[in-house]
Amino acid sequence: MMIDNRPIDEGGHINLQVGTPIRPSEFSRTGYIPVVVGRWPTQANECNVWQGIDGTLYRYTGGSDFSRIYERDPFDYYRQAEGDSPYDVSLVTLVRRLPDGTEVSEPYPIELAEETPFGWRSTGFDGYTVAELQRGFSYLGQHQSPLIQRDINGAPAMLRCWGSERDSYWLQDMLYESNFVLSDDELDFIRASGRPDFCVVDGEDCDQREFIPNLGIVLVELYWQHHLLLDLPIFSPFYNMLNSNQTTIYVWSAFPAPSVVPRVNYSRANNEYLIQN
Repeated sequence: MMIDNRPIDEGGHINLQVGTPIRPSEFSRTGYIPVVVGRWPTQANECNVWQGIDGTLYRYTGGSDFSRIYERDPFDYYRQAEGDSPYDVSLVTLVRRLPDGTEVSEPYPIELAEETPFGWRSTGFDGYTVAELQRGFSYLGQHQSPLIQRDINGAPAMLRCWGSERDSYWLQDMLYESNFVLSDDELDFIRASGRPDFCVVDGEDCDQREFIPNLGIVLVELYWQHHLLLDLPIFSPFYNMLNSNQTTIYVWSAFPAPSVVPRVNYSRANNEYLIQN
């Protein structure tokens, strides 16, 4: 989702810099930035379990060391974990517009929500206390993500995660760094063609990323690894040249899914978060 990351009184959608993100630099950029606001399956969308050299598993429990959280739940993009609060995310006012035009307001976490016979509930966020050892859908589940080391309780531990090698931060960086910028000549041509105010704000060029639509992304990754039973040079000259008895192939591709659109809209009039079903 493309979010104008500035204070609302300055014309932005929401100021994500005032939150407490898992990675402090995630929302440090101002202006329009891509933000992942969901990933499926919901209970396998981030890695949060560490394994010590003695086999001990560590994961975040309410009120414990935040350093155990490696990445945020994709549905949790605002405020994130808040210490000893009974909620894992901040509460805001969610508004549901009924068919007759009236609106029903409820305090609820900012994550995407839906109304059920039992009240409002999140459609995807799982607390960080839920052990998740896999990221994304997996067919065979034999690909282990790169081992990342962190000291926990004074001993080294590795992130234990299978499935997708790409986290939400990687996707956001990829979308942000994409070369979606018109050249000065292209802007001049458009403005000279009868649209003199195209992409002009207070006399300055606008942030062109505001034109990037909100949509879903399908990420496909293929991983294949082969181990030779016999490490004999005569049978494996190529592997022997690489000084290895195995080969690994990893390829990925990403493409847009425009039919999957996040349904969070920011209302500047009353500083509420409007849910449109």
